[in-house]
Amino acid sequence: MNSFVSIPYPMQLFLILCVLISLICILPIFLLLCKEKIWGGKLVLSLVGLVLAFLELCVLRCTLLRVSAQGLLAILLNLPWVTHLGIILFLVAISVHVLGSEIEYRKHYFNSRSIREAMDNMPLGLCFGDLRGYPILTNRSMYRMAEELTGETFNNSKDFWLKIKRSKELNGNQKINIYATSEERIYTFAMKNGRIYQITKRNVEVYGKSFVQMIVSDITLQHELYQDTLSTNEELMEQRVEMRDLADRLIQSNHEEEILRYKIRIHNELGQQILATAKALSGEPTLEEYRQLADAWTDLANRFRHLDEEKQAKDRELLEEILSVADMIGCKLQIEQGFPEEVLRLPILRQAIREAIVNAVRHGHADAVEIGYTILPGKIDISIANNGELPTGEFHRKGGLKNLYEGIVGRGGQLSTECKDCFTLRITLPYTQGGEE
Repeated sequence: MNSFVSIPYPMQLFLILCVLISLICILPIFLLLCKEKIWGGKLVLSLVGLVLAFLELCVLRCTLLRVSAQGLLAILLNLPWVTHLGIILFLVAISVHVLGSEIEYRKHYFNSRSIREAMDNMPLGLCFGDLRGYPILTNRSMYRMAEELTGETFNNSKDFWLKIKRSKELNGNQKINIYATSEERIYTFAMKNGRIYQITKRNVEVYGKSFVQMIVSDITLQHELYQDTLSTNEELMEQRVEMRDLADRLIQSNHEEEILRYKIRIHNELGQQILATAKALSGEPTLEEYRQLADAWTDLANRFRHLDEEKQAKDRELLEEILSVADMIGCKLQIEQGFPEEVLRLPILRQAIREAIVNAVRHGHADAVEIGYTILPGKIDISIANNGELPTGEFHRKGGLKNLYEGIVGRGGQLSTECKDCFTLRITLPYTQGGEE
């Protein structure tokens, strides 16, 4: 009863199945370790498992087929069945351990095949090629996305790039943007299926050798977010224009109120002085009283002169503030030499300069604004030109420019725009030499 032969037939089949499963688990791992020349305890354990599995299969074969055995097999065949059961359990334990450790190792193991699989599973198209355009490493996404773009199979990165570069429309796909730096060029296409693809090309150097890297990426979500951001910025800019117009009207109102206060003050002080003089002259004033009247009139004239200097100083401060803001946003403001200072201090002209600077930077991406003038009989022509991009399409006055137009016309002037060599704002205001009418 202690012989392995005495084990029931179904139990023998179950043990054979355990040995075969262990062998199937251990043999591929052993062969893989030998192929990759990974020497160590795992290889030794796999070899021990293979030997034990082979011996147990031989024993079980002799048992099932009732074949006599000699030598080592005869000794193993006559061992107690408990021993064989222990050997098989040990074999199963070896196979579980070797298989589990190999799976865990492969999760963190990188080789050329795993890198290739990772590249093929990337959502973006990636290609590395030589300077002649022949692909060296290209993933599946690159083949798919390139075929969607051109309608042809991707074979050469240089030919593919030339098609992208020269075509505004390619296989029904529209080119919508171009961006270039000294290191790379980027083209953006609106695909006919509604997606947005971005194609990037740049030269890279690896171990002293130059290669061309090309990437095709799906930026549909980023493009939608970008468009939403542009829309939000547009709304904010409109609100900013409204706030600026409100501020301009407030400044104009304060300026008019300040002029009114000056007029009232001059009227009151001048009236009081006239009344005092008339009263003094109604009698027979002495020489001392004449001297006092003269001093009073001199003091009044000095005060009026001080009021004019104070007003001019405030106007200069506002103009300097505009110059400072222009410099802050990277726009150089140049005013033609000899420009009449009394015109330059006008609130309506300061508003025009501020509006011209903001629009030049915002819409034309300008970095310089020039102000010139021409004095004509009864008027002055002012030109405000910038070096930015010319507007495309029909030009309309709106927002701050519309309010500026209304303000200038309300003062008896004119405002027009000119788009020839550069964008120019032309303003005509009533003017006489020495002061504004």
